[in-house]
Amino acid sequence: MVHFWRKWLCRNSHRYPIGFSGDTHITWESLDFQPYFTTTATNIGYGWWSHDIGGHMLGYKDDELTARWTQYGIFSPIMRLHSSCSEFNGKEPWRFKKETEEAMEAALRQRHCMIPYLYTMNYRSYAENMPLI
Repeated sequence: MVHFWRKWLCRNSHRYPIGFSGDTHITWESLDFQPYFTTTATNIGYGWWSHDIGGHMLGYKDDELTARWTQYGIFSPIMRLHSSCSEFNGKEPWRFKKETEEAMEAALRQRHCMIPYLYTMNYRSYAENMPLI
């Protein structure tokens, strides 16, 4: 199965360029770098882009950092709350203080409201070769 995916990625990453910012550290410095990294990636053809929202590993737990990263991350074409496998690293909103949970929930609801727009823009990206970012 791994061989299949390697072949698929080698053949199709140029046709359907989906990328992500890597296994980011859970720090404010890492979040600060994401807008620059995102625009750089789209300039070289990655129209569908993703982050490990909130950071993937290492760093430190910071509720506000997670809330702010979620608020930024909902505007990425591909949105994923993702982290390394650790019971202390989960990105589910209910794992945080009430204020952070509410901020994350509001952002996720805003993302849900954007589904018609995202669907339309994904089609436009395909049909007109216009990246979302």
